[in-house]
Amino acid sequence: MIAAIWAGGYIGNRCASSALSECAKSSEHLRAALAAYRERTGQFPLTLEQLGSIPCKRCLRGTIVSYKSDGKSYDISFGDWLVSWHGTDRDPVTAIK
Repeated sequence: MIAAIWAGGYIGNRCASSALSECAKSSEHLRAALAAYRERTGQFPLTLEQLGSIPCKRCLRGTIVSYKSDGKSYDISFGDWLVSWHGTDRDPVTAIK
């Protein structure tokens, strides 16, 4: 039982770390996908699901990206306990410690 709990925690932590690394490396790709969506439709997507593929997914828990949009602008953020990243349609995604 203890081994199963430890393994679950270890795998969950590795999965979250992988999602965070993916987001940090591909944040500009996400911004480009949002801009392309706006070019096609005239507005930003209201949810990330509208992009077709959701970036930075964790095992069993969905994406680590927090995305808010009213169609005219958007705000994205993601992070862990040490570093967070934040960006908007006007500002690139940057790390905040």
